[in-house]
Amino acid sequence: MLESILLRILTGLMQRLPEEHSVWCKALIAEAAEIHKSGERLRWMTGGVVVALRTYALNRIDAVTTDLDGKRLPAMVLIIASYQVLFSLVLVGLLTFQLGRVRESWTDALPVLLIAFFVAIVPGVLGFGLLILDDAARWGTLVFSIAHALLAFHRLSTAPVSPTLPTMRIVFDAFIIAILLCPVIRRRFQDRALQLNLR
Repeated sequence: MLESILLRILTGLMQRLPEEHSVWCKALIAEAAEIHKSGERLRWMTGGVVVALRTYALNRIDAVTTDLDGKRLPAMVLIIASYQVLFSLVLVGLLTFQLGRVRESWTDALPVLLIAFFVAIVPGVLGFGLLILDDAARWGTLVFSIAHALLAFHRLSTAPVSPTLPTMRIVFDAFIIAILLCPVIRRRFQDRALQLNLR
């Protein structure tokens, strides 16, 4: 039972890994068939699955953290993109969690909810744009961060709240703005400007 599960995992990974690693998976499966003792064969396949999963995970991380030219993305851009996607997921989660509390009729609430969900996914879209070094996503993130910092400053100056969270938001937004305006980062985005040819 466990061996067949491990065999299925190895076979699936073999199809998803680059050729040099898929050949290794095929050899591992062939060698496992030659081991006659069940316990040894199980240990052999378990070790192979662990190594194959680790290789697959590292390949996926490399795919996300490198641009189309194979150059490593700047670490700060990865941090900002991750923050944008996480921020978007939190907003969508909060909105979804609040759906049960809607008291208005759905015909009245639906347009507002659609707008709220659209606004909530904008940071996530910008985050994915940053991962492909799209300059429009960089500008969108700058505008979003400025608006977010101004909103936090307004809340800090008008509402009787603890200053810690709004201050942290302002500092992080200032960090994002400084990084995305940095000449080295700006050049990486401009080097990868995408062109759309319509014929």
